[in-house]
Amino acid sequence: ENALALWCVKESFVKLTGEGLSRPFSSLLLKNNSIFDENGNRLAWAKNGQIGRFLWAASSGKKLEISVTVLKVEEAIRALK
Repeated sequence: ENALALWCVKESFVKLTGEGLSRPFSSLLLKNNSIFDENGNRLAWAKNGQIGRFLWAASSGKKLEISVTVLKVEEAIRALK
């Protein structure tokens, strides 16, 4: 398992809860797009992936339906206008 990808998912969870690094990452388990505590209780849904050399992750209290669109810089600027 990719340690950096796992870190990104766990980091997204502690940002979601506001706990930050006060919660040990070792107490969080990732399985089947969900984050669980040490007792097997689901804490959140999670998704992660990679776009080129960039990793991304998201956590939510609800099941996540995420779609990713890669835009060139010029396309992104036009989309913001």
